[in-house]
Amino acid sequence: MRQWEATHPGAKPKDSFPATLRLQFKSSTWNDNSRAWFAAGDVEGEQERWIALGRTGDGEWRKFMQVWRQTK
Repeated sequence: MRQWEATHPGAKPKDSFPATLRLQFKSSTWNDNSRAWFAAGDVEGEQERWIALGRTGDGEWRKFMQVWRQTK
């Protein structure tokens, strides 16, 4: 998404999400996932740790969300 957004200045997530992932954009899901990602960013090295797991079973987004999903 970052690469696509870099070549499409002013693009919003609702535009870049389907263009890059070929999935329907759902704002509630986007907001839930964004809150979790930013919460992990408040802990030094946490986002980097998850990124380093890469495309492995341990690096699955659903596992990240099990740990970092934020309550409203």
